[in-house]
Amino acid sequence: MGAAAIAFTFALSLHTSGERHVAAVSIPKQPAHAAASPDYVDIDLVIAEAIEQQHQQQEAEAAAQAEAARQAQAETDAKAAQEAADRQAAATQTQRQAPQQSATVATQGRTCAGSDMEPVIRSAFAGTGAEDYFLVKAYQESNCQPGVTNTTETCGPNGLRAKGLLQLCGHDGLLVEVCPAQDPSVSVFDPNCNAKASRVLFDGSGFGPWGG
Repeated sequence: MGAAAIAFTFALSLHTSGERHVAAVSIPKQPAHAAASPDYVDIDLVIAEAIEQQHQQQEAEAAAQAEAARQAQAETDAKAAQEAADRQAAATQTQRQAPQQSATVATQGRTCAGSDMEPVIRSAFAGTGAEDYFLVKAYQESNCQPGVTNTTETCGPNGLRAKGLLQLCGHDGLLVEVCPAQDPSVSVFDPNCNAKASRVLFDGSGFGPWGG
């Protein structure tokens, strides 16, 4: 006696992006004694495979969304970092330019330009754009005299006094760095050493040590 096909309908609940979808599947169901038949359909296996396929699709979509979000965040972070760097560069440039311009106007030409100290200062600050500023500042600080010490006031703890062409105060380490062959108590009065140490100080701190 041939196997009688009985219509069997099952509901498969699928979840995609938070929505519930019900798929109705009509599969011929055969009597138990027909399990060995080549036409036999294992309902549980069909359901399990459908569920697994749906899970894989959901995982793939979630992974794609996560990767897209990661890339978008990376682009946002890179843009923010570049904008911050641009703002810092602009602020640094402004900081370097403004004091130089104001100092030149305020002194009305009273600089070390034309003195023996001009080539020393220009050489030490070459490439910074601050050469003229320090020609003015050297005039203000020492009247272009590399051997002077400020005797009117101290500039740091333990009675330190500013010394030399650009009136360095307690920067022995910088003096040793640029003129290692001389003791800092001597090199501070060497205009080349004083100017070179001042350049290192300027590179790290800007105009601040000279009052901006």
